[in-house]
Amino acid sequence: MRAGRTVCTAGQVWKRTLPEGGMVRFGSLADRPTADNAPIDKPTTRRPSRWAGMSQHDRRAERRDLLLDTALELLATEGFGATSVRAVCAGAELNPRYFYESFETLDDLLVAVYDRVVDDLTAAVTAAVLAGPPELRSQMHNAIATILDFVVEDPRRGRILYQVAPGERGLEPPPPRDRAAAGGADRT
Repeated sequence: MRAGRTVCTAGQVWKRTLPEGGMVRFGSLADRPTADNAPIDKPTTRRPSRWAGMSQHDRRAERRDLLLDTALELLATEGFGATSVRAVCAGAELNPRYFYESFETLDDLLVAVYDRVVDDLTAAVTAAVLAGPPELRSQMHNAIATILDFVVEDPRRGRILYQVAPGERGLEPPPPRDRAAAGGADRT
């Protein structure tokens, strides 16, 4: 190693070779010498973690919500083909281990996103129907208006409900049962 040369080794340990052949070690990148051979100022405070002060249960729920929100965005804008565990984790800024903390497979995530949208729609329609007059015509009008508003307010939800989900493998209906093969009589 030439004298006066700064090198980085594994673990981000910086070394400066001295003209006499000795070395000076610097513990981290923040200790790395500058051009004038003065150490860089270390930050005095550490940024708190985004999970600071949250219970384990709350952290897990928050991470699951982040994954669901990111998956909704990816599915609605890019489609199922562009949605991967890696893409969802990158969008949510989470380590893949947190994906597997909440979901076993990508299909499980797709089903969870779809279920979340359906649950939100069901709650909105139920509230609108119960808040209106008891006549069937009014209830139907309120239900249809609520469904349309639900999709117009956030077009991603409409894409999940009516474009992405019906053709995706995680949400395909089970194949029809063959009654004859199951030993049952067909009553047609």
